[in-house]
Amino acid sequence: MAHNEAATIASALRSLLAQEVECATVESIVVVSSGSTDRTDEIVRQLAGEDDRIVLVTEVDRRGKVHADNVFFERYPGFDYYSLCNADVILAPGALQALLAPLSDPTVGITGCRVVPRIRSRDERGFIEFANHVLWEVHHVVVSEQPKMGEAVAFRPLVDQIPETMIADEAYLEATARRRGLRVVYVPAAIVSSGVPLALGEYLSVRRRNTFAHTVLQRESGHEVATLSAAPIVRALGGLVLERFGRHYGAGSNGRRRHLRQDLRESFWLLGVVLLEVLARTAASIEAKVAPHRHRHWRMARSARERDAQNDQSTGRGPRGLP
Repeated sequence: MAHNEAATIASALRSLLAQEVECATVESIVVVSSGSTDRTDEIVRQLAGEDDRIVLVTEVDRRGKVHADNVFFERYPGFDYYSLCNADVILAPGALQALLAPLSDPTVGITGCRVVPRIRSRDERGFIEFANHVLWEVHHVVVSEQPKMGEAVAFRPLVDQIPETMIADEAYLEATARRRGLRVVYVPAAIVSSGVPLALGEYLSVRRRNTFAHTVLQRESGHEVATLSAAPIVRALGGLVLERFGRHYGAGSNGRRRHLRQDLRESFWLLGVVLLEVLARTAASIEAKVAPHRHRHWRMARSARERDAQNDQSTGRGPRGLP
């Protein structure tokens, strides 16, 4: 599902084309481009000329990701399995096979990936990149215990359409699977890289929007995603801090001196991440009560797209970030 994703769409599609899948046959790779005004459609058409499995479906107006999902479901009924991923998501080798393989078990309804944010190395990171790193590390710890879907998923034909009020589409599919008595499986081996907001305002906007979407889902369906509650996040964050402390300071004075300055800086940053999360969740809770139909058109993280575009121009290979 794409809107003005010229910086990443080629890399995303090529990562899909490169997947080696033994447990299923990839018959179609469908891009629903909603109101794109950049080169997204042109790039997809070029790649479709190289592989006829790629199909471009265009919408003149941008009507939201869930509407694009529903266009896809309407045009491609009757498949055994489906996979959805955002147009800025790049799959590591083997990711699609890892996502699809658990579906051979008839008790499994949906599987989800592990997200690695596209950020610079630790020594080069600023505060927002650090915040994104912490966010996705905590996410991995939490969903390893209580699976939650996002960014890229594979699933059985669970729905014909997704209600457009449910803007967290992967979470809605997760809720549907659970309601049908099917298992929801997190697959850490299915690694994908995703662009992340690199500006403070965009970071807050994304965090507020995600919490808003999950709050609305909980209110309307009764399903609570694993990361909506603060308790597992606090436990995961505490565990990561203790693990890092032991790794850096358990090897004697040399290790302590080497990491002390960087860890002091990141300790203050960590406090900032927590405060931003509290602010975003508070704002989202208020929005969910007073304006429950907001955010159907998710605000794009332009800073992430700009970084991907810069990487594309400097390397000629598109976005970087997969291990």
